[in-house]
Amino acid sequence: MNQSLGILGKPGKPSGVSFGQGLFFTTVSQIASELSPFGLSERGVRAFLRSLHIPLVRTPSGDHLVNLAQFQLAMSAISRIGSKDFLMPGAPERRRAASKKENMATGLDPTSFERDWETILAELYYAKRLDYTNIDLSLKREFSAAAQTIVSKLAACSPHMADRLRSNLRRDLHHRIELEESSLS
Repeated sequence: MNQSLGILGKPGKPSGVSFGQGLFFTTVSQIASELSPFGLSERGVRAFLRSLHIPLVRTPSGDHLVNLAQFQLAMSAISRIGSKDFLMPGAPERRRAASKKENMATGLDPTSFERDWETILAELYYAKRLDYTNIDLSLKREFSAAAQTIVSKLAACSPHMADRLRSNLRRDLHHRIELEESSLS
């Protein structure tokens, strides 16, 4: 299936609101419109986000905002190699799996996420690097700044791991930007 996932991966400016580098919110309705070909409604998306333990920000207008970076991290966490199959709300097998304790997940385990957050972040980072050659220089700089923002926010959880990840990200991203700049000269 060759789906274009708009805010979730399509080039161009995503729909939502930014509160500075690395802090971008989109609406549940926007995610629902992107996932509707897979049978998910707005209500289903809200249930899915709750199963991922992603808080919704309710606005006075009644919209629900979602932190896009948190959504991407949670999606990376549930789709890691070796993980159980994840059953979204509304999946036909969901009730049967819950009753039979099958090898399927119906929610993100916060304990395993806390334990593996560094690996999950690294996997997401390297997944973005796979298509690094097709990204223009300004976007590379923005990604570098966003990665540094994520690491600084994670420093509150584990300063030692965040320092190690920060130095690796900084070294790798700055080296790639320098290579790109020198090739343009």
